[in-house]
Amino acid sequence: MYILGINCVYHESAVALIKVVHGKWELLSFVEEERFNRKKRAKPALIDNCDVLPIQSLEWTLEKAGIKMEDIKHIATSMNPEKRKTKNTTHEHGYEIVQHDFGTMSGEEKFYQSVNNIEPRLRKLGFLGQFHFLNHHDCHSASAYYLSGFEDAASLVVDGIGEFESTSIYDCKGKKQELVHHIDYPNSLGFLWEKMSEFVGFTEYDAGKVMGMSAFGGRRILEDRFLKLCQQDEDGFTLDDKLIRFRSSSMETIEQTLGIPQSQEKITDLNYNTLIYFDLAATLQDFTEKIVLNLVESAKKITGKNRLCISGGVALNCVANQKILEANIFDEVFIQPAANDAGTALGAALILAQQHTEHFEAIKTTLSPYTKVSFGEQDFLHALSKYNPVQYTRSENIYEDTANIVANGGIVAWFRGGMEYGPRALGHRSIIADPRNLYTLKKINEHVKLREIFRPLAPVILKERTQEWFDIEDKWIDQLNSPYLYMLATANIKDEKRHLIPSVVHYDNTSRVQIVDKNLSPDFYRLIEAFEKITDVPILTNTSFNIQEPIVCSPDDAVKTFLRSSMAALIMGDFIITKNPLHPSNLKHGKVIQQNHTASKVLI
Repeated sequence: MYILGINCVYHESAVALIKVVHGKWELLSFVEEERFNRKKRAKPALIDNCDVLPIQSLEWTLEKAGIKMEDIKHIATSMNPEKRKTKNTTHEHGYEIVQHDFGTMSGEEKFYQSVNNIEPRLRKLGFLGQFHFLNHHDCHSASAYYLSGFEDAASLVVDGIGEFESTSIYDCKGKKQELVHHIDYPNSLGFLWEKMSEFVGFTEYDAGKVMGMSAFGGRRILEDRFLKLCQQDEDGFTLDDKLIRFRSSSMETIEQTLGIPQSQEKITDLNYNTLIYFDLAATLQDFTEKIVLNLVESAKKITGKNRLCISGGVALNCVANQKILEANIFDEVFIQPAANDAGTALGAALILAQQHTEHFEAIKTTLSPYTKVSFGEQDFLHALSKYNPVQYTRSENIYEDTANIVANGGIVAWFRGGMEYGPRALGHRSIIADPRNLYTLKKINEHVKLREIFRPLAPVILKERTQEWFDIEDKWIDQLNSPYLYMLATANIKDEKRHLIPSVVHYDNTSRVQIVDKNLSPDFYRLIEAFEKITDVPILTNTSFNIQEPIVCSPDDAVKTFLRSSMAALIMGDFIITKNPLHPSNLKHGKVIQQNHTASKVLI
């Protein structure tokens, strides 16, 4: 029996496929639509586009499984439209909200109809089975708990909004997830980050940028003013929506409360004019850490469990996650790698899978964040044949050759194995570089990724060498599904090591660490081993393989992104790919643009 989970109601559209045979389930695939349609988050969260299905993800999933829509017995989506409509149409905002949009009678009716149109659209594609609407936070929690390897746990969900909840705590045991505490809109940490991201000049989806800014700001500069907007309380936290005004585009009351104007342009660097916004980011981060720790303590007190699962978009705040681990409130902590809304497709499928299995069995193997289906040599050659500006050679030792390019200053795109799920590149679709080079951070941010200079890069380190470089307790390294396997928490770097890897040390002397296990990611492990043999440093600099776009998916994506970059080489399988310096696209004013392909001379 095949079970499909779909998320398409808000953003981060995704599809998950599970097969149930003889009372046991198996996850066949989990993919995100943005990887295929090349639009970040797949689509914006609008009032009337909930029924825009992740068609390309769905087609890919069916093709790779060798099945048709008619073969699927159950499909679930991560939204309960009846609950959503009832809760949102009875809430009083206390200020004027956007007409015919979220929170209005007409807007919520439009949203309701759009969600209810998901099933008919699936029927038109040939689906004949049973369709299910599931609660959004139930799906978030399931995506974490059922994959955690735990037999019982507390589960914490923190995001923008589900149907109406923004925060939920579950008591989980066996197949059962029991909701034991929740906080409703407008008290929403996720929405607070969205609003503040817009206030400092970014889009509502740029919480990661604001988190990067926070290390450079003063946490107490705006604290007194900020706490007029947000307060911690016994229930968890309370936000003053009459001042914040989530469902209004106006920033006037926030400006009056904070005493600073909304930034009218994107912040790209730290200077006299932008410093106050870095202070605001730091204040927001500090408040978030305190609230999240308070919620974790509440989860412990309410459930009495020794293990914790975390999901929801706020769970991607790796700085707050470090504080959770260091607090040692729980013995074990699992954070869903796809903690954002994409993960609810996975959770929806898992909820139904549990209903059709005989006994609950906790997974006792490390969770792989990679798709099982990957591209092969024929796919690489086909892509390379279409792009004359490239030239390529087959390497006899791809790990050693790549390590040599990187050790000599080359920034390299690494494309190998099944693609990651979730927003973090974990060594299968990565841009890698030498962490010893002080200028690597500036080169990648300004000349490769074309992004803000304050964005940090991540160190990827051989698992066995982690404690030589970072202050991480044994249990967070040895745990079956450690958050550090999935780049979900920061850690302090040891004082004596900072000067050795300056490109991956953030301004606050932390790093967003990924420990690399040789069984989970053997190719990436061998590459870091090869780099260590040359440099005595068991660490590479890692960032996602993309340039102002979703992480690359296919060999075609990889080649196209490489061609518009200033990277030295693209590694696909055993091929080392460089740019053809004599191709017309690389000629300028009758002269060849300098392209150094010799490892010892490569600069970018």
